Formats: sequence, C-alpha cells, structure tokens
Amino acid sequence: MKRVRSILGIVAVFLLGVIAGGLIMFLVFRAIVTAPRRAYVQGGGEGVANLVARQFARRLKTDPAQDAHIREILRGATQEVTSVGDRVAPELKATIEKAETRVRAVLNPKQQVEFDRMMQRAREDWHKVQPRPATDR
Repeated sequence: MKRVRSILGIVAVFLLGVIAGGLIMFLVFRAIVTAPRRAYVQGGGEGVANLVARQFARRLKTDPAQDAHIREILRGATQEVTSVGDRVAPELKATIEKAETRVRAVLNPKQQVEFDRMMQRAREDWHKVQPRPATDR
C-alpha cells in the first residue's frame, strides 16, 4: 500500500510539473507572439517602431543618443512602409479576391458556405488590427 502511494505521489508531482511548465510556456509564448500585434493595434506602425526600438535598446545596450537616432530611423521606415502599403493595397486586394473566387469555384455548395464564413471572419479579424480606416480594402 505504501509503495502504491509513493508511486502515485511521484506521478502526481510529475503531472503537476508538466502542467505548470506547460502553463508557463503558454503564457510566455502568448506574450512574445501578441506583443507586436498589441503594439500595432494600440499605436499603429509607430507602436511597432517603439517596440522594436525598446528591444534594440535592451539587447544592444544602446546609449540615449543611439536610442533617439534609432527611433527616428524606425519612424521614417514606418512611414515608408505605410506609403508602400497604400500604393499596393488595391492590387493586393484584387489578387486576394481573385484567389478567393478561384478557390470557391472548386468547392461544393456546402463547402462554399463554410468558406464564405471563413473569409468573412478573416476580413473582420484583419480590420480589427488596422489602426487606419479600411475604406479601400
């Protein structure tokens, strides 16, 4: 009886360790993956630029003058990326719509209904993370 209790105790401790480790990894992974998205939603491209600048400062141990210069560079790059995105957005939208139409043509009616739901959810999720109004998207 004591032997069975000992084995059950060891198994319970092992399982608790696995659960605790899994929970910690989940929380760490979620924080790492969601930080850029959260920064984008809260501050747009500049929010991401600030996040990257903080990561550079921490990892590279930059001095305040370097920090300021890096932030300036990243803000400029953010504006350029936004400009490029605005120029290519119509073509990108047309390409995606064409692909959706082609995929939809391959599906049976039941699959088309589910596909339409999936695409609608994807569009809604996309618009949630867009800090600017999505008028032409």
